[in-house]
Formats: sequence, structure tokens, C-alpha cells
Amino acid sequence: MILPLEEISEKEGIRVEIYKKRQKAISIQKLQAQLPEIVEWYKSLPAKISEAVGEPVKITPLSQPNSLCIIVYEREGDFIDWHFDTNHYNGRYFTLLLPITIAPTCGNYQYRNEDGETETLYLQQGEAILFEGDKVFHRGKELCKNQRRAVLSCTFTSSHTITPPEAILNFVKNWGIFGEIS
Repeated sequence: MILPLEEISEKEGIRVEIYKKRQKAISIQKLQAQLPEIVEWYKSLPAKISEAVGEPVKITPLSQPNSLCIIVYEREGDFIDWHFDTNHYNGRYFTLLLPITIAPTCGNYQYRNEDGETETLYLQQGEAILFEGDKVFHRGKELCKNQRRAVLSCTFTSSHTITPPEAILNFVKNWGIFGEIS
């Protein structure tokens, strides 16, 4: 399934260039239209993720563009700066990142460990990262010239409950990143 995802990552996406990020994003809606089996695969993951995190989780609502998406870094300097993920739900929120491209890049995933030191992860084919994004300070380093990195992002939550103010913030975020309204 990697090859079709790589092809989609080359053709599709909305480019975002703002203060703390430069990247392209491809929503679940675009993935569903072009590769419906990836959405079915995503829907099969909660049992495995629940076992890994020690708590029952479910996929985030399929109406959310970032529920399952591809993030693409394809221009020199593309990055996402240090951040915590925004958890709009009244439960825990997890992100699973799987590399689509496997060629090494200088723009790898980094996080700050419990001692505040920066750790860098280098994923090989078949490896993934699962983390609680609103608890882990992380970033994607700037991409170097003539490199490309595409990552499949899958999100999970222990609760689908969302307050009206958080729903508004989520709406604005989705519109700004994906150019889509959920």
C-alpha cells in the first residue's frame, strides 16, 4: 500500500506556509476517494493501539481531515517547529506516524525527553512512532535540498466528546491546514 500512498503524496495536497510550519497535507477525504482500503486499514487499528497504550481508544471521527492524513515535506526548508499536538477531545489523544518515503533525510522527527534533551528518531521501512502528542514536545526538522519526506499520520482518542469552543478551534485548524471544512 506504500506505493499508492507515495503517488497520492506527489499529486495531491494543500500547501501550508505559516510561521511554525511549511508542508503539504492530504486529508482523509482525499485518501478515501483515491485509496479507500487505507481508511479500512485505519479503522482496523484501535485494538492494537489500545493494547499498546493500555487504554481503550478509537479512531478520531472520519469527518475530521486530520483523522488519517499524509504530511509531505518536499521543498528545501519544509518543517514543523517544536509543538505539542492540540487535543480537542475530552480524553487522551494519540498519533501514529508511519513513513511513506524511506530515503534518509536531514528533516527527521525529534522530541524532547524527560530530561529536556533532544532525541532524534530515524525510522526504517516497517517502523512507526506512536505517542501522546499533547504530552510530547516534538518537531519535524527542516528538510535539506533535493530531499522528500512523506508520512502517514493516524490519530486516536479515548473519547469523541468535544466541547463547542474546542469544536470551533478544530474547525479553524482544519480549514487552515487542509482547506476543507469538516
